[in-house]
Amino acid sequence: MLTSTFSSLREIHTDFNYESDSGVSDAVYKTIAFFDIFDYPLTAWEVYKYLWKEELSRDISFLQLQNILDSHDSVDCLEGFYFLRGRDDLVFLRKERYNIAARKYQRAGLAANILSLMPYVKMIAVSNSLSYDNARDNSDIDLFIITRQDKIWTARFFTTAFLTIFRLRPTEKSKKNAICLNFFISENALNVRNLRIEDDVYFIYWLKLLKPLYDDGRVFKDFCDANGWVNNYINSYDVCRTNL
Repeated sequence: MLTSTFSSLREIHTDFNYESDSGVSDAVYKTIAFFDIFDYPLTAWEVYKYLWKEELSRDISFLQLQNILDSHDSVDCLEGFYFLRGRDDLVFLRKERYNIAARKYQRAGLAANILSLMPYVKMIAVSNSLSYDNARDNSDIDLFIITRQDKIWTARFFTTAFLTIFRLRPTEKSKKNAICLNFFISENALNVRNLRIEDDVYFIYWLKLLKPLYDDGRVFKDFCDANGWVNNYINSYDVCRTNL
């Protein structure tokens, strides 16, 4: 499954670098195709928010995008969700995973409340599939943490120790609803652009979709400002979301 996903991502990477004459129509297709890898159909507004615009020479309005969506040869629509032709089964799957995600968010919120009490933790956000309500029932909960300046290892020790003591971390035998601390940075190194591999489309969307659960001050806003370069690739609307 993982090998297949990486293979699909490589194909999308190649396609994203292809200079197409279809302009906006091509950007729409690339955006929907990326989320199709993760079995996730999009609403028209989501296509607009997450539109891959690296190769676009101009901004477009939502109305323009809506017209292109409704007339696109490779895109179908069902119940307000857009997906690649022949993938209408994704609509039911999205609704199912939304309900799963809602339950996992309750656990994520509780975990964030406790972990926020650990020394030097400044911000906690949900990342990966749960951040856009696309969680599988047996998946874990991925958290992204920003720590106080120069205290990343201390914060990592205390948060990891807590989860280990109470057996809340994922194991090879069980990952369902476990808390995975999958990314740490400190507040004096907020710009993560140098961590992006060339042509890494996934990393751009990973940044775009982060959803904060705890924020000590303006840390998440500062993080978004430091990574404003993502707006060169994706529509800038709603880059710095808040769930607080």
